[in-house]
Amino acid sequence: MGTQPIIVKPVNECAIITLFPMTAICNSNNPSTPQSYDGSVSVLVSGGTPPYNITWEEGGSGPTKSNLGVGDYHATIIDFYGDFTANTICSLTAETTTTTTSTSTTTLPVYSGLCMYFTNTNGSNSETHEFLFNGYLNGQPTWKSDDNLYDIYWSTGTTNQWLVDGWSNGIIYNSNTSTPPLTGWQFLGGSYSASYVITVLEGACVNNPMINMSISRQSPTCGGNGSIIVSANGGTPAYQYSINGGTTFQPSPVFSNLSGGNYIVVVKDINNVTSTQSVTLLSPPPNQTYQIILALTGPNSFNVTVSPALPIGASINYTLKHNSVFNVAPTPTVATYNNVVTVVVNGTPITTPSPFLTTSTAFNPCNSGTKYKNTNVTTWPGLIFGVGTTVTGTFTNTVNPITPLVKCYSAVGKTNLFIDSATLVNCNCCNLIVKNPAYINKN
Repeated sequence: MGTQPIIVKPVNECAIITLFPMTAICNSNNPSTPQSYDGSVSVLVSGGTPPYNITWEEGGSGPTKSNLGVGDYHATIIDFYGDFTANTICSLTAETTTTTTSTSTTTLPVYSGLCMYFTNTNGSNSETHEFLFNGYLNGQPTWKSDDNLYDIYWSTGTTNQWLVDGWSNGIIYNSNTSTPPLTGWQFLGGSYSASYVITVLEGACVNNPMINMSISRQSPTCGGNGSIIVSANGGTPAYQYSINGGTTFQPSPVFSNLSGGNYIVVVKDINNVTSTQSVTLLSPPPNQTYQIILALTGPNSFNVTVSPALPIGASINYTLKHNSVFNVAPTPTVATYNNVVTVVVNGTPITTPSPFLTTSTAFNPCNSGTKYKNTNVTTWPGLIFGVGTTVTGTFTNTVNPITPLVKCYSAVGKTNLFIDSATLVNCNCCNLIVKNPAYINKN
């Protein structure tokens, strides 16, 4: 399996790149007999800055020489900028058979192949490299890529870690002393270090083994009503989902009741292969408080206003209520109180005449203490105050006869107009306050 095309962003020229000292290790395959020329040598290089210029004193260049017989082969390696130079000698000897009376054999295990995936942090599968088991070096197994460009081996030099040699876009390493595949493969330097994640799986490379994810998000409009919904494919289902960087997982891809903030979304399949994305939900604006106000605008006029102005689409459903009360003490033969309230909504009057409140009885002396009271209640339900609504009104109050007519006589009409109830509609994160005057008028 070869390398898939990939677009790599150029490295920031001001970025700091750490370079390891360059080391070269010889990997030899001896010829089958002293007279044979079927041996080969190859050089494993790490550190410095690839690509490397490798020349052989016996002639030729490149990391590998083939069709060799018994002898010493001298290699000189110079890194890309000429900052580091290394020399190594690869010695080939003829294989010999020794017969003894007893034989002690230690069989080292043969490892399966590895597949190394380079995945862009947006979840797309960007590049794959397949490695085949290639014997032992420094007491540890090695792997060589199927295109013979890269080697995975354990370096016993200054690094003491697993290295992938020959990679031209930074150093690939893993400090875990266990045998690959491992978690924790990293780039050092190069443009891939900030944009790609390395995953190594045992076995041959397969189509789409990595997890791809897409995310739909809804920032909260009020409090904590935000949501994140994850859609995943690839890998090996079933998936587990996390929005806290993998601290906890759940089987459902839906996360609701979320506040504004940053979330680290992780999807994990049954092989513990993961894909990660960062998601930001915007915080909602603070709650807005609105006031619906009934206020006097003159001796016999009023209006209803809302402050501040309602947003587009929002409205207030409210009810106006009018109480008319007539008190007489003590009464003459007849006394009347007439009260009429007119509500004008967007220029259209809504008139509700109150009936005459009448009290009729025989006159009582001042010391009788008799009092009479009549009450009338009128309601305007289902009123709507929306964007651009205007509400005004007038009222009349007439008491007959006008007091005082006789000693100790009293006739008083009292009207009370107020907003009885109010509810905000289609307004997220909104509060409502009702403001009424104490009494509209007295006579």
